[in-house]
Amino acid sequence: MDRSRYPRGWRRISNRYRFEVANGICEQCGVKHGTVYPKGPDLKCAYPATRIVIVFLNAAHRYHNTDSSDDEDLIALCPRCHARYDMDDILSKKVYGMNHAGPQQLKLFDQ
Repeated sequence: MDRSRYPRGWRRISNRYRFEVANGICEQCGVKHGTVYPKGPDLKCAYPATRIVIVFLNAAHRYHNTDSSDDEDLIALCPRCHARYDMDDILSKKVYGMNHAGPQQLKLFDQ
């Protein structure tokens, strides 16, 4: 995580959103912060039963725009859901470079 891309007070913003707005629950699969796996029935994110995992929620930016940290631009996700959520963005940056802004039409000729 490149902390220079995040606003001042990000830790406070993240904590408030994850625990006051999302109530400590992943908004994608419903797993609770601090859940220890293997334990109970598997949820949609299906953590592996071969090792013990403690779930720590992340606050993610819905549109991958770290300039805005309003509640409507954030989502609380467990690490597994966060990785799935960011996969397209991660892959496009690997292919097109770190400054890639998202899917766009490539130009055939410079103008």
